[in-house]
Amino acid sequence: MNKSFLHRRVAAVACAAIASIAAIEKSDAAVVFIDFTVYPHQTQISYISGISFSLWDNGDIYVGIPRTESDEWGPGYLSNSTTGDYPTANILRFDFDSPASDISFLYDNYGSGSPGGGGDSFYQALDSSGTVLETGSLNGLSGSLVSLTSSNVKSVLINNTENNWQIAVQTLSADIGASAIPEPGSAFSLLALLTGSTCFVRFRQRLR
Repeated sequence: MNKSFLHRRVAAVACAAIASIAAIEKSDAAVVFIDFTVYPHQTQISYISGISFSLWDNGDIYVGIPRTESDEWGPGYLSNSTTGDYPTANILRFDFDSPASDISFLYDNYGSGSPGGGGDSFYQALDSSGTVLETGSLNGLSGSLVSLTSSNVKSVLINNTENNWQIAVQTLSADIGASAIPEPGSAFSLLALLTGSTCFVRFRQRLR
């Protein structure tokens, strides 16, 4: 067996092993759908199925944990309020445990100063470094399903720009994927497979 053939055999085994690890990691991805209408009025929600929820004011000022509003405005919307009523925070924020894609949310704007869901509300999608991947206006989109186009999203911020009206989401869905970096166990398995395969091929070469 010549060296070039040996190298091709080892390369083929390596490619197969990497594909196997990728398939295992891809299986860790999960499509999450949350319907906030199933939660009673003023339910505090900080974490569901790989997604953390929090409220912030502009200037990176932490406000607290959001609550649902299902009394006056509708059935179980997650609002930008710690009480499910006024006063409100600027930002309703979602943070994903792993980078997410195919993100969408059903948006509502309750503000008296924004007839028809107008005003200056907008959303931002950030990656793990805080870089803005996508931004879009939510003006006039009250009652609409908003779908993001970006992938590898770590955080979504829905911002009402000021504290004088309530915004909320009724549903949220996302495809939350595994990290692109193999877990230690996966990396060890890959190394062991490559090492064993190389030794096996060399052993066969010696026998011949």
